[in-house]
Formats: sequence, C-alpha cells, structure tokens
Amino acid sequence: MNKPLDTHPLTGTYWKENYIWAIGMQLCWNQLSDDIIGGPVQLTKEGQAHQQLVELFNQKSFDQSAVSPECLYTNAGFGPQIIKTIQEDLAKDFPERTTDTLGGLAPALDDLICFSYLLKKFQHFSLFKEVEMSFLGSKVKGFAPKTSASYGIEILDYDDDDNFVLALLSKSKQDEIILIKGNETANMEEILHFISTPAGGSIPKEGDIIQIPNITLRLTRDYHELIDSRLVAEGHDLDGFRLVKMEEQIRLSLNYIGATVENEAVMVFTRGGMDQPKRLVFDKPFWLIIKETQSTQPYLILRVNNTAVLEEKTV
Repeated sequence: MNKPLDTHPLTGTYWKENYIWAIGMQLCWNQLSDDIIGGPVQLTKEGQAHQQLVELFNQKSFDQSAVSPECLYTNAGFGPQIIKTIQEDLAKDFPERTTDTLGGLAPALDDLICFSYLLKKFQHFSLFKEVEMSFLGSKVKGFAPKTSASYGIEILDYDDDDNFVLALLSKSKQDEIILIKGNETANMEEILHFISTPAGGSIPKEGDIIQIPNITLRLTRDYHELIDSRLVAEGHDLDGFRLVKMEEQIRLSLNYIGATVENEAVMVFTRGGMDQPKRLVFDKPFWLIIKETQSTQPYLILRVNNTAVLEEKTV
C-alpha cells in the first residue's frame, strides 16, 4: 500500500491543499540532536501525531550536505547573545533576507535557540518567455521555451502526456528543478529514489510543447503538534526544558526568469515557569454538540465549516 505524501521520510504539511516541505526545520533538529543533546531527541507529550513527527525528525534523512555552504546559515546557542549573533550574521551574509522567525523573541539567559536559514536564487539555463496557460481548466500565468533550441531542458521519463518527468537546469548548472506530472501511484520514497538515481534523459524535439505554471508561495508553519513538549535528557542541564516555539517560514517563486527559495526555521526551549496563555478562539471549523448533563447521548450535533450558519456583524 502506498504511503501518503506526508509520511516517511518527510515532515511537510499541506498549505491550501498543496503539500510543501523544506529542509530548514530538519537542520534545526539536527543541531539539537548532534550539537546540543548528543543523541536522538526525546520529547514528552501525549499524542500519536507528536511521536510520529519526533521519529521522522530523528531519522535525520536530510542534512547540510544537501545545500552549498554559501547558501546556508545555521547556529545554536543560549539567551539574547545568540539572537544578536544570528541577526548580525544574517544582515552581513544575507542582506536580501525577507523571512523573520526571530521577531519578538526576548529569551532568558538560559533559553536555547536552534536556527537555520537557506536562500537559493538562480536563473534558468534556458531562455523562457511568459505565456498564458490552463491549469485544471483555469487560466494561469506560466512560461515556455523562447526558442526550439531547448538546452538546459531534459525529459527524464515519459509514458504519455499525463505521465512524464521534466528537468530544468539552472544557468550556473548548480541547481535543477524536477517536475513530475502524473505518477499518482508512486509514493514519496519512490520519488526520492528516482531523483537520486542518475538517469540519462532526452532533449525535447522541435515541435514539443512545454508549458510550466508560475508558482508563488509564502507559508508560515507553526509545529503545534510539538509545542509545550518537554525534553527528556537525563544527566543533561536541558532535561525538562519546554519547547515554546517551533516555527518555519517558506518562500518560493518560480517564473520564466528562474527560481527563488527562502527557508527559515527556529526552535526555542525554555526552562519552564508559567505556561503560555491559551487562545481558545473558535475562528476555524469546529464541532458543536449539545446534550443534557446527565445523558451520554447528544440531541444536536453541528459541524461549523463556514460562515453560512454564523450571524454576520452588522454595521
């Protein structure tokens, strides 16, 4: 049975029904495991989803070798000083940075911060032009080769017009974009194995039609499944520390010029103290169940998915 895209070995999420994963939070986790704890990270919190996520991160299937050092920054340390160091380093080395997971942080002297930042910006090797195209019946902006000489474009696999794999090489030849259409029966492990296995491709022929939609994505993800977990690290000063922030920001832009990928992640652990105030606001879909106090059976159940059943505010 094929595994869904949000399981091993990825720790991604769905954004407006689109699955997205980036390496940043894994790099934070690796720092915590390798440089701070010195072994697999253990967190105590109830819930199966929590434990599955911890196990996935502890597999450390991805690390810094995936990215050239000049495109990546990682650091970990304690208190306000590490925040200051990170901000100074980023301002110097990545002046184009647009993400910010550190804003508003006011850590105590012994609070632990693990941080990572990735910036990739490149042009396509091939020359493309802007086009209007169709996606699921809707008109969208996209791009297509400017000429029939499609250098920097490879067809890695082709079954038919709804099942194929295309690769776009960057101008520097340091990066490539792989686009897979169809192959719904393939699971994520198979896809990762395919892209990691060298395979000869073919150059598109004159008359082949290539159209790729533009992509713009700006996601902020809060790993709510793990917030308020506590570290289990017997014999270590961090034993019992509480995870109070685990946030990742992902920016992606793809168009006829090239691609920009920006990924920032942070984890913050504190010694404890007062619990964070809870925000118990029903501002997203929820269930409403009404029953008599002494009865185990409800007499009304409502699933609120939109504002159709809510009273609108009057001016």
